[in-house]
Amino acid sequence: MSLPHSFLIPVAGLSGVAFSLIGIAYRMGQPRGIVPAHVMACIAAVGSVVFGVRAAMLPLADVPLVVIGLGVAAGVTQYVLVRVIKAALDKGPLSPAWCALTLSFLPTVAFSSIFLGERVTLMHGLALVAGIACVLAASGCQSSPPSHQPSAS
Repeated sequence: MSLPHSFLIPVAGLSGVAFSLIGIAYRMGQPRGIVPAHVMACIAAVGSVVFGVRAAMLPLADVPLVVIGLGVAAGVTQYVLVRVIKAALDKGPLSPAWCALTLSFLPTVAFSSIFLGERVTLMHGLALVAGIACVLAASGCQSSPPSHQPSAS
């Protein structure tokens, strides 16, 4: 099923804004003593509820064990990611580490292209280049250390 570009462009913009709001939530919580793990727990809870509602009709017995294992692996790596996010935010709101985290979609794109035969069209390629360029520009503009004390995790 192919969606028109006139629909995909606003959706891509909205997803970018939503992803930046996650970073803003981390940053706003930091001076208030709210650690990234608590922000991630709230995001995970909302995501779990949405997923649970959508998957309510699926019998768990039919879920392959590999899917459950991959879900557990994803959860563990998300926890590691939260620890990296905390370290990145301690260095500043646009530290190169934080900016590099926003490129986490690249391995997924590469995997789906190489192993699943997904085609990267010209529009996809331009979007990838634009995303990488934005991350590089943002990571290069960090000029001063943060003006607060890093919070404890």
